[in-house]
Amino acid sequence: MRFKNFLLVALLAAVAAIAIVVWFIFSKDKNPCAAIPSETAIVLDFNPIGEDAQPRIPYISNYGLGFFVEKSDAEYVQHQVYQARQFVQYDGSLNHAFKTCRLLAAHPLRGDYGSQLLFVLDLRATSAHLRNALARLKDKANFDPASRYFMERVEVSPRQFRSDTLWTFAKPSGITLVFVQKNGLLIFAQSVALVEDALANLDAGDNWWSKCAYLRQPDPAQPFRAVFRGEVLAQRLGERLLPQHQRLLPLLQNFDWLGLSWDGHTLRAEAGLKALPNPRTAWDRNQLGDIYGVLPSNTAFALRVGFSTSWPVLKKMDRPLSPDFEEFIGPWWGREAAFVVTEPLSNHLADHEFWVLEARDTARASVLLRAYGQQRGLLKNYDYQTFVIRQLLDGGLLSPLADEGSAFQNPACAVVGGHVVFAASPAALERWIDQYVVGETLSANADFLQMAQSLPAESGGALLLNSASLPAFARSLCQPDGVRKNALSLKALATMGWIGADIRPSGNDGSLTLNITHSPALTTSADARTGLVWKTPLAAEVALAPQVVSTPWEIGGMSILVQDVRHQLYCLTQSGQLRWRRQLPGPILSDVQGLNFFKNQMPCYFFNTPDALWLLDENGRDVEGFPLKLRSPATNGAVSVSFGNNDEYDFFVALENGNVQGFNQLGQPLEGWNPQPVGERLTAPLLHFQHEEKDYLAVLTRSGRLSVFGKNGQLRFPPVQFEGPFEGAMQVNLMASTPCIVCFNTSGKAFACDITGRASALPLSPDEGAGAGAQSGFLPLGNGINFEYAVLAGPTLTCGHYDEGQYRRFFFQKNDVPADEVFMPQSGCMGLLRKQRRQVVLYWAGGRAARFEGSTAFRLLGIWHNKQMLVVGNGASVCGYAVAAK
Repeated sequence: MRFKNFLLVALLAAVAAIAIVVWFIFSKDKNPCAAIPSETAIVLDFNPIGEDAQPRIPYISNYGLGFFVEKSDAEYVQHQVYQARQFVQYDGSLNHAFKTCRLLAAHPLRGDYGSQLLFVLDLRATSAHLRNALARLKDKANFDPASRYFMERVEVSPRQFRSDTLWTFAKPSGITLVFVQKNGLLIFAQSVALVEDALANLDAGDNWWSKCAYLRQPDPAQPFRAVFRGEVLAQRLGERLLPQHQRLLPLLQNFDWLGLSWDGHTLRAEAGLKALPNPRTAWDRNQLGDIYGVLPSNTAFALRVGFSTSWPVLKKMDRPLSPDFEEFIGPWWGREAAFVVTEPLSNHLADHEFWVLEARDTARASVLLRAYGQQRGLLKNYDYQTFVIRQLLDGGLLSPLADEGSAFQNPACAVVGGHVVFAASPAALERWIDQYVVGETLSANADFLQMAQSLPAESGGALLLNSASLPAFARSLCQPDGVRKNALSLKALATMGWIGADIRPSGNDGSLTLNITHSPALTTSADARTGLVWKTPLAAEVALAPQVVSTPWEIGGMSILVQDVRHQLYCLTQSGQLRWRRQLPGPILSDVQGLNFFKNQMPCYFFNTPDALWLLDENGRDVEGFPLKLRSPATNGAVSVSFGNNDEYDFFVALENGNVQGFNQLGQPLEGWNPQPVGERLTAPLLHFQHEEKDYLAVLTRSGRLSVFGKNGQLRFPPVQFEGPFEGAMQVNLMASTPCIVCFNTSGKAFACDITGRASALPLSPDEGAGAGAQSGFLPLGNGINFEYAVLAGPTLTCGHYDEGQYRRFFFQKNDVPADEVFMPQSGCMGLLRKQRRQVVLYWAGGRAARFEGSTAFRLLGIWHNKQMLVVGNGASVCGYAVAAK
């Protein structure tokens, strides 16, 4: 019995010994991925990180990894690895391992860790050990006085976590790293918590990253790889996306993982998909059609899918086909489809989304789409140029393609160039057709064609991206703080030109391979694409030149306000979509000014009609107490003034009875301006400016009497009489040593008056021949310091400035037809309006010009990093044009 017990104990001991040996062997051979916490969003794989690979790291940052953290990931990796090597530099084996061994850098993208990374260096194939580095560092610190002089003293302190000892290396300068070595892996980070998380994962022996087939084994041919876990990345990015774009997150969650690899020359991508079936059975390869001849040149992103047979590929997806889709689209859909996003101008990305389906039979497509509209309902059905646009009442027709809640709730469709284009609105589809008609398509874009040559003619799928649009995408999708912090990374990305990826199945597990190519832009920023970006129809012709008001980015970034001849006021987004419309009783006389009236950064819109002062909230509703009725009709445009720059506003307007009336923001009369009699009719708006903490308010009568008041309504100096009559607005040069008010009479003659009351006439040119009705402007046009005087007299436009008391003309042009108005939309340029030709001209300093269709003065908006948007009324439409920056 005792013998049996002895055998049993011996057997158990042997089993235990074998188990310990097996455990030791397997734990010693633990893959470095096993140390990465499952909730990590991004892992960078450097194989190796040695000196030969380090010079390539800055190139990696150009691929946008820096967008996810405040400092570029690649720059951060370099810095942290350099510091780690400094700590262990006296151990030759460990120092050599940093040059030759595989290194993983894991980023959790969690707010509590900031931009910190966890590093795992694979030492399993070496004899290097942290304890040797600790001993040698101690020897150097204790016995090498010279090292204390040339190197900061390193303090090393131990910390116990379970059965492992963590070592904190710290310098007096504040540089600190925590190291631990376990199972042949050297783990280090700035954060103790990150290292402890890694040890806990190693002990658990199983996590998501250790199962990631793409990352588990190193790839000697790829010195750098980046792997994104879709589910975690979607969770982290959800905190950065604007609320209206949260619907995009499920698309990212469909990717189990997305990997990028770079061999020093070529960028390659692979992806593992969750929701889609094996692409080898779903996506066939077909000959590329003429879809690039339909996609507009301002395409920012496109995902094209091709089929060798027809649309039944969708039957193999996890999304069910609707009966309507099979009945009204299936019979004509051909072998290509593309989801397209054009260059976004606001955070309303839906304004720029399209689906494009190839039509095997365009006549049948038209018949079936018309039949669908008749059965399910049509909102609109009209001819646009030579195309028929239908807006469908029910967006369910596209349910297999577009998710519920997407932009295509009431889609508009038209047959364009052998394809059917679906847009979120008729206005968006009109803009697409406008570009197609004039040939502004990808097939005519030299930059795109250069990249497309590297894509195969036969393709099951292709992803296309114009990198110049990435800053606009970021601004459209993300919270403003995140965009500002990563502006430099985005700017670097925007220089990559067109990026294309051929999509192919890479296995039977639902994974894909993306063979990526890109080509730098052939054109410079000065030659960037110009042309029509959007056009929004109104109910009647435009009467008021477009007005631009800044708004918080969450609601679009810019508001464009315009009034038609029927006195309807429209508020548009900067991408031309209607935000609201309001009927007014009369024409607007003033500029529309944006006021932070409620001090909540939401704009209120201030303006006046002949009978009232108006203040509308961001949704076009009256602010309480407005409109403020006037006792006598207004004769000029009202202005708002915040004397203390504290968002407390006073309002000033001239009346038919010869008075200037002032009101506070509650509508109560202002002391000193209740009223301020000037005795004559005013047509120019009151001019307000500040100098040396004093306020100046200038009024100019039509006959030329200039009066300048203080805030309290007292004259700053006696009135000055100029030779009239005057119709245009006054302007002020605050860059001069003494501020100077400048005005032009209707003959184009300029007059100036400084803040002491010293006045003078300014002859501009003896050969102008200006007669009654001359238009004039005054603004920095050339170097931003000297103010230029621009005068338009019939067909002649002149521009010059005063230099040491002498007028010097530097621009002269005589047009073949008279122009109607000259204006200064911003510093550095001027505009010209020719109503007869329905044309506007944008002039830069030196006379360089660009011409656009338009019937009103225009405004310029800064939208892109290398372009502006010109917004102008054109008949019964408002148009936005892309303009290369000066």
